[in-house]
Amino acid sequence: KDISNCESFCYPWTEAYLSDPGRTVVIANAGAHIHKEEKFREAFDRFVETIDRLNRPNDIVLFRTLAPGHWSCDRPGLLPYKNFNEYLDETKRLANERKEALYSWSLFAKYNDYASRVLDIRNNNLSANTQYGRIEILDIFPITVLRPDGHASDEFRPDHYPTTDCLHYSLPGPVDWWSHLA
Repeated sequence: KDISNCESFCYPWTEAYLSDPGRTVVIANAGAHIHKEEKFREAFDRFVETIDRLNRPNDIVLFRTLAPGHWSCDRPGLLPYKNFNEYLDETKRLANERKEALYSWSLFAKYNDYASRVLDIRNNNLSANTQYGRIEILDIFPITVLRPDGHASDEFRPDHYPTTDCLHYSLPGPVDWWSHLA
């Protein structure tokens, strides 16, 4: 089945979402595999338009920000960064231009800023009797960038996971803390 709102991968989430008429919590994210700001803006705008079109104002809808991966996450003995400046310094020191071109992790902060701005404007313009519900930001960026440990490629990765993956996290791990923010 062709799904028009997809780039190279898509899960047809709207069907599952609409199948339950009860009040629902939706946590959505997009962008980790989008490498151009314009494409992210288009995908994000389609998401907001889709939520509005589905007309479920009583649901709780959160857009989860993106957190970039960490260069050289497969080094043994990694610990969380003490602060954001330590993260920035280490990122500059380890950055690899070839991989950056491949992954576009440096664009994630721009994607997050765009989503935050759009939702702030949208939510501020909603009237009390609107048919649309609010879409809030679930901002995982500040806590996640401080955690180079726990990636799917670190020293604790399962044996059946042989590749280096410095974007996704193992479970249990830093991802478990995201739900505490919601």
